[in-house]
Amino acid sequence: MRPGSRAGAAEARSHDRPAHGGQVPRGARHSALASASPGAAEAVKRGTRAVEGGPPLQLIISGRGVVLTPSFRALVERKVEKLTRGGAPPLALRVTCGSQRFQRTVRLVARARRGTFSSVASADHLLTAVEGAVDLLCRQMREARTRRRRARTRPQPTAGVDVRGA
Repeated sequence: MRPGSRAGAAEARSHDRPAHGGQVPRGARHSALASASPGAAEAVKRGTRAVEGGPPLQLIISGRGVVLTPSFRALVERKVEKLTRGGAPPLALRVTCGSQRFQRTVRLVARARRGTFSSVASADHLLTAVEGAVDLLCRQMREARTRRRRARTRPQPTAGVDVRGA
């Protein structure tokens, strides 16, 4: 005998699963989850910073095994502003701070229009690791920009003409 084959099983199981077959409609929210507090929307907005003449930069700062204070977050925001100078700024930036025994590690992942850049730096102090990761990411973005410029300005060889000049 299989479960649910007894009489009255259909009525007992009718409340177990929704009638829509597991597909939750867009507007529905889970009843066990409370709605967010009014200050949560402001905290999310604080993570997005508008850059002059461009789309806003979405900045996500998270920590693993590290307590991130508001003052540290402000320092990270100031350090990250270096990436918005010169050229197209990234659309989104994820900063992940981690702590191991005697080492602090920071991983930056920047999503830009023309690709994704990432860097990892480790140091004794978290802020030093942030500075190192930002410098590496700046360098990657600058090199990609100069590669594109060189490819665009390099003259195209024409058929039958020797460009080398000999």
